[in-house]
Amino acid sequence: EEDAPAGVVIRSLPRQALDLLSLWAHFERVWVVDAIQSGAPAGTCHRVQPPLPASAFGRGAHSTHGLGLAESIALAESLDVLPAHLVIYGIEAGSVTPGEGLTPPVAAAVPKLVAQLRQELKEILHA
Repeated sequence: EEDAPAGVVIRSLPRQALDLLSLWAHFERVWVVDAIQSGAPAGTCHRVQPPLPASAFGRGAHSTHGLGLAESIALAESLDVLPAHLVIYGIEAGSVTPGEGLTPPVAAAVPKLVAQLRQELKEILHA
């Protein structure tokens, strides 16, 4: 968080997906990073933008934190708080057992995803 580019706000919401809605209401551009389960190999990185159906990440895809991102997006749309520019980065979870750390493939994917996100932010901020 301390090395975020100027104009970028980073928030960590470890358990409350609904908190996204209150944050989204205040920002025009939002990027969400979350663990997902779609059946792809652990550590697979996904990048999607709305509109997306509930099955955007595959059958049964959901956030590891309860309310799925697709459901959060649908709710935000119905409440008119969906940001104009929303990008979702997901890393395919290896294990979703509470209290367990990242599996090696997921841990290896994190720096790659962060680099991709930083590049995207850099391009937008310097456009």
